[in-house]
Amino acid sequence: MSSSLNIAPAFEIGLEEELQRPRNELPDHVHLFRSNRKRPKHDSVLSGQLKEMGLFSILQALSENSNTGNLIVHGQTQTGSIYVDRGQLVYASLDRHRGPKALYRLVEITEGKFEFFSPGRQPPERNLAGSVDGHLLEAARNQDELAVVREELPSGATRLKFNPNMIAPVAKIPYPMLEVMAAVHKHENIDAILDGCNQPDLEVCRLLIHLLKNNVVHVVAD
Repeated sequence: MSSSLNIAPAFEIGLEEELQRPRNELPDHVHLFRSNRKRPKHDSVLSGQLKEMGLFSILQALSENSNTGNLIVHGQTQTGSIYVDRGQLVYASLDRHRGPKALYRLVEITEGKFEFFSPGRQPPERNLAGSVDGHLLEAARNQDELAVVREELPSGATRLKFNPNMIAPVAKIPYPMLEVMAAVHKHENIDAILDGCNQPDLEVCRLLIHLLKNNVVHVVAD
């Protein structure tokens, strides 16, 4: 693969090669469970409406009581899962997303219901680590900062495309940026780009702003 590629015609070759390279190490917070044995799924021990008790309060209560089990979140259009092990967050999923991105999106859901099953079923991996309070503080920070950063981008329905004259050293581009660039190449608009990346929405928005300001991508005129 050449050290510099014209993004538009060579994108599928150069960028896809980079994205498909095996990652030698998982992130520090990701650890596979040693056993795949599934625990029996017990009856729900806690349930309710999210408008009456938000996820922040639910997770804080589970942490304070050192509970273990599955918290299932049923939003209006999405269903996600959070696994708590003795009061610690160890797993979150929502649609195709896992880890912090799933958690940050889940805590934004305010309409729907929740159910907590104890001990529930062990998730396939541990993609979260650390205290509940730490995760919730980070989720709140992401919500606040995302609201500000999102104002710097066009509407979610806006389409983006690459500048055909831009030359980029693909092999030297950091992986987080490569993922966003791949999403720009694959998806039609900003909302789909956000959904197509595994990184938290705040980080994706910041990278999109960087690409726009540096004329790597531009808005497609309707």
